Formats: sequence, structure tokens, C-alpha cells
Amino acid sequence: MWALELSPTEKLLALAYADYADPHGRDTHPSVGQLMERTRLGRRAVQISTRRLEEAGILIRVGATARGVAVWRMPIDEDPEGRTTCAGGGAPGAPQGAHDVRGRTTCAG
Repeated sequence: MWALELSPTEKLLALAYADYADPHGRDTHPSVGQLMERTRLGRRAVQISTRRLEEAGILIRVGATARGVAVWRMPIDEDPEGRTTCAGGGAPGAPQGAHDVRGRTTCAG
């Protein structure tokens, strides 16, 4: 996500959506009100930036909750070139064999 051409508002909102993601880090369904509270953005800014994130492919609408809140999928395991987040092996000098810190992602060794 960091390499994508997003405004600061769009990046903030994308991080907020990711923060509300399920334990696998994929499906997310915060309400506009929850996003407003988390980011301190106004309703219109949340709506416009959500639409832009959808257009950029960062959010993919996959349904709605029983209360009508959109359910989004975040293709977080891929970057714009289609590599997985584990492809690079980490930063130079970083210890190998990283562990699963938050229970969300794992990399095959």
C-alpha cells in the first residue's frame, strides 16, 4: 500500500479499514461512523476516500452486513506488481524466520 499513489487521507482511511479487518486481515466492515471516529475525518471525506480506495482496488466490496454496512475485502497479500508481502525476505539485516506477531499473516519458509 505504501508504494501506491494515494493521498494522505486515503492512506489513513486504508489503515483504518485494515485495523477493523478480521483475524485473517482480509474482510472488514466498519461503519462510516466508526471510521469517522477512528480517523477524525468528516463523513464526506470518508465516503469520497472509500470510493477512491475501491477504484484503486484496495477495497473490494463483497457484500453487506444484516444492518446494511458494506463488507470489504482488502487484497493485502499483494502489492501492485503482484508479489506477496513475504517475497522480499524482509529488510536488509533483519533476522530471518520472522514470527506471526498478531495472528494475521504468515510466510511460508
